[in-house]
Amino acid sequence: MDNNVLPKVQTGRTFFDTLGSLYAPDSRVQANALTVDGVPCVRFTPESTTKRSIILYLHGGAFVFGSIRSHTAMVSHFA
Repeated sequence: MDNNVLPKVQTGRTFFDTLGSLYAPDSRVQANALTVDGVPCVRFTPESTTKRSIILYLHGGAFVFGSIRSHTAMVSHFA
């Protein structure tokens, strides 16, 4: 593997995570970290809802880009 690749990937990850701060998470949604069967997860719960329904969001970053830091705001607005 090219020794120059890893620093470029790390730089890309850092930049991508900053994109999550471009707008604020929905203040009416609470984010709680939990572990499900050994997998770290985050549950986003709105203050109120009229239906008993859920959205299961699975981030497909291919273990390269994106994290909870880059996607918290976006997913909070889904909730």
